[in-house]
Amino acid sequence: MRNIDLTELPDIEYPAHPEERLAESQIHFDYITLLVDNLRLLFRDREHEVGIFADLAWYPVAGDSRIWMAPDVMVCFGVPQYRPEGRESYVQHRENGVIPSIVFEIHSNSNTKKEIAEKRDWYEKYGVQEFYWLFTDPAEVRVFLREENELKEQIVGTNWTSEILGIRFDWSGDRLEIYGPNGELLRPTREYLAIQAERLAQQQKQLQREKNRANREAKAKLEAEKRAETEAKAKLEAESRAKQEEEKAKELAQQNERLREMLKQLGIDPNKIPPNLDQ
Repeated sequence: MRNIDLTELPDIEYPAHPEERLAESQIHFDYITLLVDNLRLLFRDREHEVGIFADLAWYPVAGDSRIWMAPDVMVCFGVPQYRPEGRESYVQHRENGVIPSIVFEIHSNSNTKKEIAEKRDWYEKYGVQEFYWLFTDPAEVRVFLREENELKEQIVGTNWTSEILGIRFDWSGDRLEIYGPNGELLRPTREYLAIQAERLAQQQKQLQREKNRANREAKAKLEAEKRAETEAKAKLEAESRAKQEEEKAKELAQQNERLREMLKQLGIDPNKIPPNLDQ
């Protein structure tokens, strides 16, 4: 497969997908935020190189916005958590080609066995290393790890460890708990959560500013195109009038020449006719 020259790609949009909701239920939302808050806490000192994203549309194929998936939670090593310009989607070729390493999906009532299989196949195809499908009622997890270029299901109980993250998940109680590499239970503090909320708010503000700027530029471009269209129309009309005047002058000259020939046939020299009679 040849390397893709990104300068050759068309300037297409990779939009966020409004039909994808962050969660379909309160418990769904709770587990997404539990994972995101704990994983961001775990990598709080590596935000410049580890991104933890929730319900962000991921586009793995450069130049094709039809291929996408929005995992509930994904972990990406090699990209910053925050960008000054913000993110509306995860466009892989714009993120230095970084493939999300780990993906979590929280089961909801609308999910089917076929959908689980289809998502496993999709994540396998596009390079995910660890894929977790979490059921909440009853508590259960299906774990798929990459082996020989395939995501193969592993048999686990209520405790399992992510080799990539180096952390342990414990679902022996009523609530999923996450333990750090040092064995301590991860518990985001109010201060940490407040900082994350403020960063998210700033990112949303930046995204809105970028949208407003893009809207202004689009409006100015449209107005410029309308002006250019009006000027082009006026130019065409002026050229048309000039052509009509030219044709009229040519016709008058031909009429004048025919009149001179008639006078000659009558024995009258048209050059000797007084100017006031020649009009």
